[in-house]
Amino acid sequence: MVFQQIISKKNLLNLIVLTIPVSYIAGNLILNLNILILLLVSLFIFNKKIFLKKFSNLDKIISTFFLYILLNGLYNNYFNLPEDNGDNIVLLKSIFYLRFLILYFVLKFLISERIVDLKKIFIFYSIIAVFVSADVIFQYFIGYDLFGFEATSRRLSGPFGDEQIAGSFIQRFFIFPLFTLILFTSFKKNRYLDIAIFSTIILISIAILLSGNRMPFLLFSLMLIIFFVFQPEIRKSIIYTFILFVISFVVFFNSNINFKDHYSNLAIESGKISNYIKLKIKGESLLDLKSSYIKEIESGILTWQENKLLGGGVKSFYINCKNINPNKWTLAGGVNCNQHPHNYYLEAAASLGIIGLAFFLMLTFFVIIKSLKHIFFFKNTTNFSALIFPFLVLFIMEIFPLKTTGSLFTTGNATFLFIVIAFIAGLTDYKSKNNTYE
Repeated sequence: MVFQQIISKKNLLNLIVLTIPVSYIAGNLILNLNILILLLVSLFIFNKKIFLKKFSNLDKIISTFFLYILLNGLYNNYFNLPEDNGDNIVLLKSIFYLRFLILYFVLKFLISERIVDLKKIFIFYSIIAVFVSADVIFQYFIGYDLFGFEATSRRLSGPFGDEQIAGSFIQRFFIFPLFTLILFTSFKKNRYLDIAIFSTIILISIAILLSGNRMPFLLFSLMLIIFFVFQPEIRKSIIYTFILFVISFVVFFNSNINFKDHYSNLAIESGKISNYIKLKIKGESLLDLKSSYIKEIESGILTWQENKLLGGGVKSFYINCKNINPNKWTLAGGVNCNQHPHNYYLEAAASLGIIGLAFFLMLTFFVIIKSLKHIFFFKNTTNFSALIFPFLVLFIMEIFPLKTTGSLFTTGNATFLFIVIAFIAGLTDYKSKNNTYE
């Protein structure tokens, strides 16, 4: 009877974890509900066991980072923000952000104790990634997706409706179908593996291309380069994919004017940003530069300069940005005060100051070093390095400093970031103790 209860609880937790990508598609409300249920069920079943395990250095760094966010929120909310601070919004957001610290410890515990089934996760997440990819391609050729969402001229949303983030979703979950084939299929040493991998990569690559999300497209290309270097068993498939991908790009580029303009603009904006960096380094005038991306970067820098040491607090960017003295404006047209500066590092600096940015950099550096240590120094374990490797690549792509991003403090981005970190921490923790993970 006790054994049946344990199995039942384990199946329930696996089901909750499995539905995370579906919750992303359903929207932030469902995603928040999914995470809340995961936390409540896990805490109810395991109680304080989750937090009684010996803290690793990574645990200490993450805990310190979140403690700083909370203290920073207290200070900024009461002593540093202008009077129109939105009813203690900074303090409340800082407190609510702690749920991601709990998510990290809960998921790390479930992984290190082998409560979640990695094989099921990889397979189910693969199905969702392939489905979204197929849905985007269907939407491009038919004009609407399987749910009836119509295609737009520039970007395709697939099942996400009004949110044009399909490319970002596919890029984030791309590793699951790829590594399911490599690690968990019965024909992993069969001659059909190359065909399966090639078909999967080309499907996903075309879907990302058609989605119109240009940064995910670039990050996906970078991921393929990394896999080409470090995964010799799939190099042949990547080469074939690259050839067919180039042909597909040329066809779409020359047959669709919206597609052509959208990706041509990528090269134009990249040139403007390159010029901006040169002028910034030389200390020359930026007044002649006209680019929404450059304006967001400059707005982030100017907002950080308002509170260099401690920043303005979580979700304070708009409040502080709109109060910048016009005499400090460096670009024609002033600042661009969105809810965030579209870059994790700029947002960390503007919201948490140099101290908070230093904590964030320390966290990212330690995750990478911890992963590399276990990948290269524990090669005797079957499939273990391969299990950590895809999550390391995902983490590097997520915190890639040159990419445009959503807010570091929103549900979707924070959930994904700390889930990836939890997987790395859970896998390395299990390996440190047991030297195996089947």
